[in-house]
Amino acid sequence: APMSANNNNPQKPQQGSAPSPFGGNPGMASASRFQQRPPMRPPSGFPASNNTVSPMRTMELTPAARKKKMKLPEKSLQERVAAILPESALYTQLLEFESRVDAALSRKKVDIQEALKNPPCTQKTLRIYVFNSFANQNNTIPGNPNADPPTWTLKIVGRILEDGVDPDQPGFVQQANPSHPKFSSFFKKVIVNLDQRLYPENSAITWESARSPAPQEGFEIKRKGNQEFAATIRLEMNYVPEKFKLSTALMDVLGIEVETRPRIISAIWHYVKARKLQNPNDPSFFNCDAALHKVFGEEKVKFTMVSQKISHHLSPPPPIHLEHKIKLSGNNPAISACYDVLVDVPFPIQRDLNNLLANAEKNKEIEACDEAICAAIRKIHEHRRRRAFFLGFSQSPVEFINALIESQSKDLKVVAGEASRNAEKERRADFFNQPWVEDAVIRYLNRKPAAGNEGPGTWDRIERMYTVSNSRKHMMMWFLVGMFFFCMVDESNAQLSENFYASTCPNVELIVRQAVTTKYQQTPITAPGTLRMFFHDCFVGGCDASVLIASDNGDAEKDAHDNISLAGDGFDTVAKAKLAVEAQCPGLVSCADILALAARDVVVLAGGPGFKVELGRRDGLVSHASSVDGKLPGPELDVTGLVNLFASNGLSITDMIALSGAHTLGFSHCDRFAHRLYNFSALMPVDPTLDPAYAQQLMQTCPRVGSEPNVVSTLDATTPDVFDNAYFQNLVARKGLLTSDQVLFNDFRSQATVVRFANNAEDFNSAFTSAMRKLGRVGVKTMALNWGPVLMSVILFITLTPGVLCQLPGKTKAVEFGGFQTSGAAIVIHTLIFFACITVSLIALHINIYAS
Repeated sequence: APMSANNNNPQKPQQGSAPSPFGGNPGMASASRFQQRPPMRPPSGFPASNNTVSPMRTMELTPAARKKKMKLPEKSLQERVAAILPESALYTQLLEFESRVDAALSRKKVDIQEALKNPPCTQKTLRIYVFNSFANQNNTIPGNPNADPPTWTLKIVGRILEDGVDPDQPGFVQQANPSHPKFSSFFKKVIVNLDQRLYPENSAITWESARSPAPQEGFEIKRKGNQEFAATIRLEMNYVPEKFKLSTALMDVLGIEVETRPRIISAIWHYVKARKLQNPNDPSFFNCDAALHKVFGEEKVKFTMVSQKISHHLSPPPPIHLEHKIKLSGNNPAISACYDVLVDVPFPIQRDLNNLLANAEKNKEIEACDEAICAAIRKIHEHRRRRAFFLGFSQSPVEFINALIESQSKDLKVVAGEASRNAEKERRADFFNQPWVEDAVIRYLNRKPAAGNEGPGTWDRIERMYTVSNSRKHMMMWFLVGMFFFCMVDESNAQLSENFYASTCPNVELIVRQAVTTKYQQTPITAPGTLRMFFHDCFVGGCDASVLIASDNGDAEKDAHDNISLAGDGFDTVAKAKLAVEAQCPGLVSCADILALAARDVVVLAGGPGFKVELGRRDGLVSHASSVDGKLPGPELDVTGLVNLFASNGLSITDMIALSGAHTLGFSHCDRFAHRLYNFSALMPVDPTLDPAYAQQLMQTCPRVGSEPNVVSTLDATTPDVFDNAYFQNLVARKGLLTSDQVLFNDFRSQATVVRFANNAEDFNSAFTSAMRKLGRVGVKTMALNWGPVLMSVILFITLTPGVLCQLPGKTKAVEFGGFQTSGAAIVIHTLIFFACITVSLIALHINIYAS
């Protein structure tokens, strides 16, 4: 809206409405550059389809292959080349210089990244304009219902003044500098109070930045009315990082009225250092003089306790109070005044530094030069090898050719597998006097045909033997392929049963429940530890207890990065339950079933719902840490990533939300959510979806500097030891600890289910029990697959007994399978012999083969 320069009289806000400025004010926002992970490559053997790899993942993988820099050895010259070309020493010096330049550039980039985490800011003046316009105030025609009613519009806008000077140009809002933050980003909350007598239903209008994350150029309120009144405006500043108003006692010590917590602590340290109050006997303490004694109430204070002890001396900064009279006559728009407030604005150089780090054009030019250099180096090495070959041939042709032939002959023998054969011994007569020669000659003579049948008969037999051999190979190959696909039965179709151990170990559930109850009474952390271990086990290779397998080399599933934090009490729970079961039912119940029962029992012990557990799983025998990558949900996943991950295991979005409710138990380490408190974005270090009071509580638990790596915070801020629906109530109140928790409420696809579970505990319990039963069926292994090894034994028996399927002596009727000839009697006899051997082995030795 246009403004008259004559009415723009700068005024100061009311007393106490804005913080007083002082020197050395830190930046209002801290930028952070997230450390990018290298792009994950898909597992070999799995094609990248549209259903498994998102377009964003494809975009990450493509440039990663292009930006691979040539290794230094690929660009270096060998010493033999340097001996031939002395001039190559200059090239070697250039390589050393290049390595020093690359190291210097890497250090500078790191310095720039560190500087971007705390960008410099400058104080500028934010001029706030409050005015109103009106319409149809004189258009009051009696008896005309179609006439437009009288209205007025209140506007609150502002701009950053360049060098403290306002150009006083009309339409200034549209000409604001795009490099400066927008007007609404400077405020946390704006409240406008209208005259309650004129507008009784909605007299207070509130805007909060947490609910409207998109920055705006100003605020506008439009109402119907034709009576003038005074409106009050309350502006709460949005300081990034957050600033606090100091108490009178602390203000007298530091001479600061409003400042950030780190700067306040730093000022206290400088105060102590300037007055030499540090305790000489214990430097971690400082002595309090009279002024500090009023603040801390102690004779000496430990430095690490300063942040905690000054908390009650800090309070939110006072808001800015403005008053504007809604005028409905005279100048339109009606401008009463404008107000100046000092704010912190980041330097524009931050954007240039980001562009410098992200610039890939120079990298492409360097990579092209590296590729050309490496191609030239390869040509040089090839020419050197050719030169050495021809030079050696020219000096002594005969010796060179003999040496070459001898070398090639050795290589050929190694490839053909004849390297151990000694031709010199074979030429000697005593070689044929060995004991095995006579038997070999007799066998050879017996295989020769009768006299007169030489020629065609011999070649006929040789050809038939070759045909049989080749046919056997083809038959065995297809047999192996068929058995392979037979053994790869879909494990998800394996049948489980609630009464699987009814006849073999009927008291297994009672035994496990007693062991779990004893462990839970000793350590309540048993509940989240066991429940989380069951989830991690099922999502990696199915519910087969492979997460329990230990490795001497430290490369089992339990050693993977995502599983290192699994609580030891969970492993101990299953181990004790297994020992109790083995004492009464030895060798019958699998660890996978015991883990599933223990997960159900800890839920019940923590106050959750009970449910029937399907049994019949077999334990896996394979456990690799590399198999965990990409199989477990990370703390920063969004709803799309969570849905895709759970869908890959046959679980729906409702199952995913219900299983996430298990976070009503347990805790998480600070490094899993610290970015939401300090490094969320450049302009907003604190995640705006996080409740401010809850964020302050988490900051006290997990300080930015000096925090211990083992510091944790409960996932459920209300009832962390009880299995209930308080987790979902916390999400509605914006108190989700992890990003992957809070997104369930922020995303429209899952928000309705979260609200339903928060309002109805029965719905949550029902959905959770159903999801747990479905989770227990993921990738299970059962006895249905035990026929696979048996059939593989058939293949090995046939393969290792050549000639059994040949035609029996004296039989004339042949059965032909392509080029393979045998007789029906041979097939029957061979089959009976094999299954007789298998039956004897299974019965006598009591072999029980499990599929792994």
